Amino acid sequence: MHIPWVRSVWKAFQSLGIDVVIASFPQGGGKALIEAMGSATPVIGHPCYRSSFLGGVDLYYPGAFHWIRIEELLEHLRGLTPAQLQRESDDARRHFEQFHTVEALSRAIDGGPDAPVVPAPRAHQYDPLQSFLDDIANAQRDYTIHMHLIK
Repeated sequence: MHIPWVRSVWKAFQSLGIDVVIASFPQGGGKALIEAMGSATPVIGHPCYRSSFLGGVDLYYPGAFHWIRIEELLEHLRGLTPAQLQRESDDARRHFEQFHTVEALSRAIDGGPDAPVVPAPRAHQYDPLQSFLDDIANAQRDYTIHMHLIK
């Protein structure tokens, strides 16, 4: 389901009864991801091969599924069970409360003993071949556009 705009992503996920969110890719949508976790909606992510920052994988709760090949995504979706969705829903909400609330921000700023400990970044696997192929495709597209403008 694609909905182009809502006032509150969080409330939309809840009111629509969304079972799982496939996050934006190849560049992640951090705010929507955080709202999904806040609404206790499980999320599925795709790591960006150019940058872990662009993919947003470090924002996900531990155990959130990440796919690279479409076959992995489809297999995961076919295997989801209500019990697994409930576990991930609980994990998503717990992660949100630990890291993304106003209280968590206050604890982090105060730096006291109850300050949230940010998990270590996930390992990122840069794909130089795919980046090169993207650059070639973009250069060809730009050349084609330029040639059309000249005519």
